[in-house]
Amino acid sequence: MKKKLDAKELGKWGLLFYNSLFMLPIACALAFITGDIEKAVAYDGWRDIAFLIQFSLSCLMGFLLQYSTVLCTQLNSALTTTVIGCLKNIAVTYLGMFIGGDYIFNLANFVGLNISIVGSLVYTWVTFRVKEETLPVYASLPTTEK
Repeated sequence: MKKKLDAKELGKWGLLFYNSLFMLPIACALAFITGDIEKAVAYDGWRDIAFLIQFSLSCLMGFLLQYSTVLCTQLNSALTTTVIGCLKNIAVTYLGMFIGGDYIFNLANFVGLNISIVGSLVYTWVTFRVKEETLPVYASLPTTEK
């Protein structure tokens, strides 16, 4: 992906545009198959100003998430983007337990979430270590004196 971001003809805005454009038919097809289009058209809240503001903010946040992911990958490596994504998911998981009020504590669920988070951290650490170890080490060439 970083090679595509460095290309002069596409750029980050072009990448965002084509990513959205290519996903639009798939999203529309899934929405049609699952009946979500009919539910959205029949929704009574389209005239509610509070809903429209929240819906618009949700769309804006989705765009900002996509843009920040592309920007992070452009300015850093894909590995850095993966680590940041992993840390974000951990924060969302633990914050979701306390904010929102829909998490019902269950010991098996809590242990499972923590095992998943530890596995995610270990995977990121192992991937980072392998990438570090495969970096080429350059030795100085021997000089011949005459």
